[in-house]
Amino acid sequence: MIKPYLQHLKSSKSLETSYDAVRAGFVALALEKNRRATPFVAQARALKTVANKAKSANGRFQRFKPHY
Repeated sequence: MIKPYLQHLKSSKSLETSYDAVRAGFVALALEKNRRATPFVAQARALKTVANKAKSANGRFQRFKPHY
């Protein structure tokens, strides 16, 4: 009975990932993370700009105090 995996694997070398393939995988992962994070970074920068322009949070949110 022939073992099915022998159709694809000739030696243990077939299971090794080349340096170039590993490097390409890391680069692709880093680029994907960067692509996903970009909108959040832009939002954080916009929030920081607005927060820096505010004199104080205490004066701005006075109307939201609960009235008991």
